[in-house]
Amino acid sequence: MRSGALKFLSSPVFWLIFAAAVTMPLWLSPYYLGVATIALFYIGLALAWNIVAGIGGNSGNQTITIQMGSQTVTAMQMITLSVGMGMSTVVITPASISLTSPTINLTGEAVINLLAPTVNIGAVLNTPMLNAAAATISGIPL
Repeated sequence: MRSGALKFLSSPVFWLIFAAAVTMPLWLSPYYLGVATIALFYIGLALAWNIVAGIGGNSGNQTITIQMGSQTVTAMQMITLSVGMGMSTVVITPASISLTSPTINLTGEAVINLLAPTVNIGAVLNTPMLNAAAATISGIPL
């Protein structure tokens, strides 16, 4: 224990509060005794959750690891994933999926398909493999 905790346990204030709590059933009405009991119960639950979350390292960041199978998330309006104080975001709405990041990498072991009536590319298209005939772009005038 810390020395501050030992000082508090040996102080008259602690013993006065302890004596008042122990003698509550003698002088407190049953209603207020029930309210105090429930309040102390919830305080104990909050303290226990604080200890469990601290030991588990859960300080607000959530991690989901899926070894096998799949996970389904359903939302009626929007799902927003943000990383690095908003530097990189993924926003999924019923009408669109938006990726925002300083760098977005698409790597496919076999194929990457972009299928849409209109594909807008607002930057320089760097295709070094296009010259080696390893990539195919159809429908885009070069």
